[in-house]
Amino acid sequence: MVHQEEKIRQILDFVQAHPESLASRSVIRRFMSSDVEIGHELTDGLEIAIKSEKINSKEIDLCYDLIK
Repeated sequence: MVHQEEKIRQILDFVQAHPESLASRSVIRRFMSSDVEIGHELTDGLEIAIKSEKINSKEIDLCYDLIK
């Protein structure tokens, strides 16, 4: 079983490595509420949003499954 923090790291790594993929865009839309331009600021904002206390583990699990 993969721990939550490892899932978050893998999600962020995937989005950074494959920013134009459908999976990355889906993750971005889920956490950032829009389809924004990929860049350093986006990945920083995405990391903050994913690690937010407001995000439940089901959302992270769903996005983890998306990138796998």
